[in-house]
Amino acid sequence: MKTYKYILILLLGFFSSKLSAQTNLTRWIDKCTNLDNVEATVIHKQDSETGKKERTTIKIIFSNGNRELQNELIDAFNKDKPDAVRYAEKNENGQMLPDLCRFLDKQRKMETRFVFHFNVAGENMVLMTVRDDYKE
Repeated sequence: MKTYKYILILLLGFFSSKLSAQTNLTRWIDKCTNLDNVEATVIHKQDSETGKKERTTIKIIFSNGNRELQNELIDAFNKDKPDAVRYAEKNENGQMLPDLCRFLDKQRKMETRFVFHFNVAGENMVLMTVRDDYKE
């Protein structure tokens, strides 16, 4: 388990050094990977013919009852959304919640997407996907 967390921290460090626009969301993801009551999964997709990595997705799942973590996520989203190339929010029960957020690096070669799902079967889920080969 410690090896898994170490690899995850290295991946997050690599992504955050290449993309500074979403620093608050990346810090929130990094924090979640170290919490015992949060499920964190790293999914790698690579081309079956070349073996080249196409994208990496980090999935974070936490209880809908964890209001502190949810509020920290909303704060991180609100701080980073001005630097996004696209973002969306939705009104749920009178509260504006993040729906998606998309960032490009300065060279427009790397894309990072965050997709948010709130209160699905009592859980919240955040997907962070990083693509190294972004093409417009």
